[in-house]
Amino acid sequence: MKSVKPIQNLKVALAQLNIVWENSALNRDRAKNAISEAARKKADLIVFPEMFLTGFSFNTVLYSDTNEIQFFQKLAHENNIGIIIGLGIKKTSLESAENQALVISKTGKVLSQYCKIHPFSFVGEERVMKAGNKLPIFKINGFTAATVICYDLRFPALFEALARKKIDLIFVIANWPEARIEDWKTLLRARALDTQSFVVGVNRIGVGNNLNYSGHSLVYDPCGEKIIEITKEKIEIVELDIRVIGETRKNFPSLKDKRFGVYQKFNPA
Repeated sequence: MKSVKPIQNLKVALAQLNIVWENSALNRDRAKNAISEAARKKADLIVFPEMFLTGFSFNTVLYSDTNEIQFFQKLAHENNIGIIIGLGIKKTSLESAENQALVISKTGKVLSQYCKIHPFSFVGEERVMKAGNKLPIFKINGFTAATVICYDLRFPALFEALARKKIDLIFVIANWPEARIEDWKTLLRARALDTQSFVVGVNRIGVGNNLNYSGHSLVYDPCGEKIIEITKEKIEIVELDIRVIGETRKNFPSLKDKRFGVYQKFNPA
């Protein structure tokens, strides 16, 4: 008798939380409590916003190091839950800082450390953070997944690169201000349609450095249909069905019609 491969869904906890400006200790406690809550609700993975421990601050003295990463590895293992969290990272005093999305498995293994490819020059992020040049891919519950960070969302070529890798699931962590929140919503949906993947956007809420953040964390399916939108400070769980990926690409196979080689000729590296 032929064995049947079990269906692999993913229960994702979206942690749309207020970030206390430049207070790493308090934000660390909030992360710890959120991880415990998501684990009690049987989530496979919890996703926090960009630069969760400090807010979108350029005060690199407050940034995390290897010990901070080990702290979250321990929490993941103790709670049997995967973690995606945004951190400002400064490994040594001699190295440039990085705006990272850290991905940790349920067992505490680091699956991915993505460095933001597009620093937000509008506010001078590139003067403090070095730009990343790698696009790490990881596997979780059968999904092929990747992370991007905030301003990256505005660059479709990055998502074309992900489409070439037949990505199933893209996590977008952000500190996206209320003033441009309609752009956030539009771009998340567009990227889901571009890649025919699930897109999970997790934004902060509250006030940081005199900027208002209204949240609007969102999940879109591969057809661009909204699964959930969060407008309050809370942890919300959504379950993603991996079968939707195959069904969408079979019924409307736009990915196979992309002509990446031709696009490259228009704009060679």
